[in-house]
Amino acid sequence: MKLHTNSPTNPLVQMDRVVAKLAGKNVEVLLIDDETKASKEYKTKNPTVKFPILETDEGVLSESMSIAKFLANGHPSLLGTSVVERAKVDQWTAWIIAGNYQKGYPAMLSIFGKLPTEKDEFKKSVDGIKTVVRTINDNLKGDWIVGSNVTVADITMAAILAMPF
Repeated sequence: MKLHTNSPTNPLVQMDRVVAKLAGKNVEVLLIDDETKASKEYKTKNPTVKFPILETDEGVLSESMSIAKFLANGHPSLLGTSVVERAKVDQWTAWIIAGNYQKGYPAMLSIFGKLPTEKDEFKKSVDGIKTVVRTINDNLKGDWIVGSNVTVADITMAAILAMPF
């Protein structure tokens, strides 16, 4: 399988790589340059031109969570060990992916010198990061957010929360 990305440091690509490793799946990472990405041939493989995508023997998958779930399939606990745990894995991954992590973007971009940010906006962004971290901490069940084993939800949160730190 081949995992296509335009940035090897993309936290969602890193998430998919960790899931693959834990699930015992061999994934080759391909760094796609702008010229390749813009080519007509590549657009037939990746019509949305979004990353990451996973090229499998059965076809191409896009969207990082779809890829993570595909890679985790067959592992005894990465997707949860019961129907309720599987639903909670979906709940927490949807919560973090749906934009809660984006609250910290202005602060992160400012820190990395990518975007000037006004003091009030920076503070609001840092407060957003703190709120997300507190919510996760308040809901941890032992070492993990769902059940007694690491799941895709934990890996997703770790990948995304690594960005500002």
